[in-house]
Amino acid sequence: STKHMPIYSIGTGVVATIMPQTSCGGNMVLVHYYMPDGNYTVVYAHLYSISVSSGQIVTPNTQIGLMGGGAETEWYDACTMGDHLHMSISSGLYGLDYYSWSTLVANSINPRYMINFPSYSWSDRYTQY
Repeated sequence: STKHMPIYSIGTGVVATIMPQTSCGGNMVLVHYYMPDGNYTVVYAHLYSISVSSGQIVTPNTQIGLMGGGAETEWYDACTMGDHLHMSISSGLYGLDYYSWSTLVANSINPRYMINFPSYSWSDRYTQY
């Protein structure tokens, strides 16, 4: 089961923003990552709980929070249909380089360009744990 699975940082970075109980995204954590090829903001959304605080340095061993999602478990998270992690990567640093959510979305990049995901198909996604 994926219910409340721990979510870890994808790398070494700094927690930029904590957004608790948003109506579309649930509990969200935004982390800044400073990479040799540029700076990025990663959004971890639909979390059941948050385990970090603003300004905290995180590493791949840092638990960001627990997977959540779904109005059936979190009354405030109305834009989801069950447990999952919504993770997005955007170029630039939200809150420093730009401040609008629409710019963050416009700067989104395909995470597969940055992270080596396993090649599981949609149908076998639950059998890997």
